[in-house]
Amino acid sequence: MEDAGETMLLIAVELEDRYQRMLETVADSLAQYRRQGIPVQVRMDETQGVTLQPELSEALVH
Repeated sequence: MEDAGETMLLIAVELEDRYQRMLETVADSLAQYRRQGIPVQVRMDETQGVTLQPELSEALVH
């Protein structure tokens, strides 16, 4: 792995079980989309929880 001049920081936290299960479910879904070549964004908020949304390609945005 090459250093692109970026600094990475890893922070470990212990989550409540419900948040840990939610993140594991999202990680599994995200991995499935990526294996299929579908780019998605992960969003998390208090009302909807965690959602996966397809990324818009640059060609569609402009």
